[in-house]
Amino acid sequence: MKIFVDTNLIVDYLEKRQDFYEDAIEVLRLSVRDNVEIMVSDLTIVNVRYITRKTISSTAFCDIIKTMRKFISITSMGQSVVDEALTLAYGNRDFEDVMQYCSAISYGANCIVTRNIKDYGFSKIPVYTPKELLSLMKN
Repeated sequence: MKIFVDTNLIVDYLEKRQDFYEDAIEVLRLSVRDNVEIMVSDLTIVNVRYITRKTISSTAFCDIIKTMRKFISITSMGQSVVDEALTLAYGNRDFEDVMQYCSAISYGANCIVTRNIKDYGFSKIPVYTPKELLSLMKN
């Protein structure tokens, strides 16, 4: 199974956000415990660095991401993802979410995990909150 993880989940994990950290770490642990491929986009890495720039030093950030690379895959965005996103983004959709979705699709993700399901209302693959995914994985 390939699970594409949205930026907010990685930020929840890195910043140990109250109410969200435990679910975030459990989703990430699926890669080791259940042999699930966890994917994030290269855009997520950039976004996470920007969001955490005041709370996590550059050196610590690099060390954390290097460690995370042992259990997450990074999808690339390129011309085809941008072209597809430009087509899908009509109708006032958040372009960043559309880019994430197109990257997930291009790498064969089975689902997307995010705390903001409404941002992916256009998705043709299942979109789950971390709690929903973890509940499904237990069954």
